[in-house]
Amino acid sequence: MEGLREIFAHNLRKNRRKCGLSQEKLAELVEVSTHHIAMIETAKSFPAADLLERLADVLNIEIHELFLASHASESELERLRRTLVIDVRQTVDEAVGKAFEKQNILTNIERVIGEAVGKAPCRYQRRCVRDDGGV
Repeated sequence: MEGLREIFAHNLRKNRRKCGLSQEKLAELVEVSTHHIAMIETAKSFPAADLLERLADVLNIEIHELFLASHASESELERLRRTLVIDVRQTVDEAVGKAFEKQNILTNIERVIGEAVGKAPCRYQRRCVRDDGGV
């Protein structure tokens, strides 16, 4: 289980990279040393409240976003998405295949019944034409 420092460190690093900033550039923008940013990003240090505000401002995020625990990384989410897509496609393919099988079975049953009725003695047919033309 990640602690608050680790969560904060991960989110700071992720948001800094998303903004295309190096540790050095971020340190310059929030007026601290590069070493201090490195210590925060490795969860060996924690920023003071005023630094939290400056970090969030420079990264263009709300302060609370730096404390949100990510339960799954983006790569894990992408892997899950791909797995779900594959599973859904497979399920749909199976359902369509079964539907075609059922349709083929029904068509064959109708054909067999039609053939059987056509060959059946008159008493099994709905309408029977007698040899003399009467019904």
